[in-house]
Parts: sequence; C-alpha cells; structure tokens
Amino acid sequence: MSFDQPYVDLDSDGLKAVRCMCCNTPVGSRVERPSQTKPGVNVMSFMKLHSWSQPLKMELSDGSIFKPILCKDQKCSDEAVKPENYEKLIWQIQMGWIEELKAHLKSTEEINSHKVRTAGLKVFRCAEGM
Repeated sequence: MSFDQPYVDLDSDGLKAVRCMCCNTPVGSRVERPSQTKPGVNVMSFMKLHSWSQPLKMELSDGSIFKPILCKDQKCSDEAVKPENYEKLIWQIQMGWIEELKAHLKSTEEINSHKVRTAGLKVFRCAEGM
C-alpha cells in the first residue's frame, strides 16, 4: 500500500483502466460490447472489475473536491486519510491530469502551464461525506 503508482491508464481512445489509488488493484476497464440500439455494431463502455468506493472526500487547497478511487479494502481507506499520504495522493491526481491532457493531444506548453498552475496543490481537509 503505497500510493506510488499512477491509478489511471489512458490511450488515444481515452480512459483504458482504473486502479485503486492505494493498493493498485484493478477496479475498472474499458471493454468492447455489442450495442443495445444498433445490431451488429460494437461500442466501448466501462466495466467495474471489482467494487470500489468513494466514501472519502478531499478538499484541495484550490477549493476543489476530490474523491479518491479506493477498493473496498478498509485498509486502503484507512491509509488514504493519513496526512503522510496526502502528498502522494496529490502526485497521483496531478499525474492523472497530465496523462489525460496527453491523451487529448494537448501541447507541451498547455501541459507545462497546467503543471505550474497545480504545483502548490495541497489536501486541505479529508473526511467521509464532507
């Protein structure tokens, strides 16, 4: 349990997979399935692989609210509320944003501008249901 790894995988089609931010357990991935409205056509959708919860809400220093993606293991929720893990959670959030910007083919200048804007981001408060 470390919060040291990126929690999302993106590719040119967008979101590919999501993992628990704490233990890295896969909790969802993109799948191809038959369309319910167009016979013979396949569509992409997102499927939960394991239960995950978002009972925690983190208020960030810029006033935004973030809900960490955590598996149902109580140990992960317990780790997420520890202040010593806040910096790692912020890193994961920032890496997710950067990967999303790259997936949307944003310029290096736009990505660097975003990095500068979010450089001082901190967790202001963390609680269930805030």
